[in-house]
Amino acid sequence: MIGIVIILAAALLLLLREAYARLWSRGVEVTVAVAEPYVYAGEKAHFTEIVANRGKIPLPEIEVRFRMPQGPVFENAENVIISDHLYKRDIFSLRPLEQITRRYVLACPRRGLYPVSDLTVKAKSFFHHRDYDVSQNTGTRLTVYAAWTNVAGILAHCDVILGELESRRKTIEDPFAWASIRAYTPQDPMRSVNWKASARTGELMVNTYASVQAMQFCIFLDARDERIVKQEDLVELGISAAASLSRQLIRRGQEAGLYIYTELPAGQLPPARGQAQLTKIEQALTADYTGVLRRKAGQAAEGGPSKTGLSGDSGQRMPASGAGVDGPEAGTGPGRMQDYAEWAYRTSRAETGECICVYISKEEEALQKLEKLLRTAGNTQAGGQSAPAVLVRPATENGEEKLISRIVY
Repeated sequence: MIGIVIILAAALLLLLREAYARLWSRGVEVTVAVAEPYVYAGEKAHFTEIVANRGKIPLPEIEVRFRMPQGPVFENAENVIISDHLYKRDIFSLRPLEQITRRYVLACPRRGLYPVSDLTVKAKSFFHHRDYDVSQNTGTRLTVYAAWTNVAGILAHCDVILGELESRRKTIEDPFAWASIRAYTPQDPMRSVNWKASARTGELMVNTYASVQAMQFCIFLDARDERIVKQEDLVELGISAAASLSRQLIRRGQEAGLYIYTELPAGQLPPARGQAQLTKIEQALTADYTGVLRRKAGQAAEGGPSKTGLSGDSGQRMPASGAGVDGPEAGTGPGRMQDYAEWAYRTSRAETGECICVYISKEEEALQKLEKLLRTAGNTQAGGQSAPAVLVRPATENGEEKLISRIVY
């Protein structure tokens, strides 16, 4: 009799174990989410982890694990390991139909895209003698745009150029870019009369419009760092300058375009207005141009550049390494950083038309070469004039990082 009871008990335990192995995961739901669609570098994001047991089987021990690339930092959170990636591990005990929500704050010191990957839910049996696990894709990622930086000096130089171009060239008005209302003069066409404003004031008033030419800016960013002693902070400052300048220009209603000199595949974004263009530029500038994340993840530099396109890519591609004067040349020795000047000069002449160009590079030698090319081009034109440009160099002076800009005529 005792033997039969033991056999029945063993059979019941076996059935329970098999049932638990099949059914435990059916009611488990794990959701990880970032509250903000994006944040800027230096800001904080809010991260939510929700673990729910929708079934009727109690789960005495559930372990949830996932990882993210290095960069963000969990504040006041336990069970976080940082090695090649940032690993998070939490343990829960759930009754039937119970849900647990945990909220964390993520400090985001560096721009980039940080996907949540390798989400694994691991459970133990009632007697902790077997482990079960399931994996799932989250589709969750933290987007950190380049930090804001002070570009007032660059904008001041851009405004000077706008004034000079309007004074020496005939202004071509854009009928969709309304600027202001002023009193009528005999030189104004009758089609520009604002009849409502004229009725209110008792005298003829006309609409004025911004110049088509004055609304386009092209930014040429040198995002490479090929020195033996890396200058990642200066490259990051240049990237932040390009992003901040684009934000300021587009929010002023002007057109901005971005061209990036890099070994990674990168989109060329011709000048355009609006939030959609700004989003494309900011997404393009989240790429790991300096290779910091690749190095932290243990990926060898000689493995070659990433083949993944950037979000917001317009479909055009920058030349890859070894592409001659239109892109970085591989193996050309210590002076190869000056190739940026050749690329920027030729791209600006071939792609941008009437854009006002802003060139950003931490290499003074490259900027000097570019300045010489621009001056030579101006001297060969009729009247010895060409559109001025702005050269911007991220630099360190007296231990302080700053943007040094100048106008080239």
